[in-house]
Amino acid sequence: MLEQEARRLCRILLDQGGVSPLLHLGSSSRHFREVVQPHIAHELFEPLQRAGISIVHSDLKRADGVDLAGDILDPGMAGDLKAREFKCILLANLIEHVHDREAVAAVCEDIVGPGGFILATAPSSYPYHADPIDSGYRPSPAELA
Repeated sequence: MLEQEARRLCRILLDQGGVSPLLHLGSSSRHFREVVQPHIAHELFEPLQRAGISIVHSDLKRADGVDLAGDILDPGMAGDLKAREFKCILLANLIEHVHDREAVAAVCEDIVGPGGFILATAPSSYPYHADPIDSGYRPSPAELA
């Protein structure tokens, strides 16, 4: 995530309102968010937390700073996430890392339910970056919507 993207996502979420608790899918580790790309913490998550927004970081892999590890396409994981009554899901540069985008979108819609908010981004032009895969998906804004 680029620094200006982190600031823009923060502004969108603050302007949207009613996004707490927020589920950050594909969060990676605390080290990634605070050391490798510290602007993610400083420009996105710290301002949200100061605004009183509760954030849960989730990723496929267990790591320091990952609150919930698992695959949202697993019915048990999806059910657990839905039970937590998230008002918003942030999928920042995640969708190019999944095989079945439609299934992920459907599960996210189910997790937040009616009136929930899903904020998804994807790179329009970015080199291959496998973690765990890169499907090559580089959508236009219309395709992403």
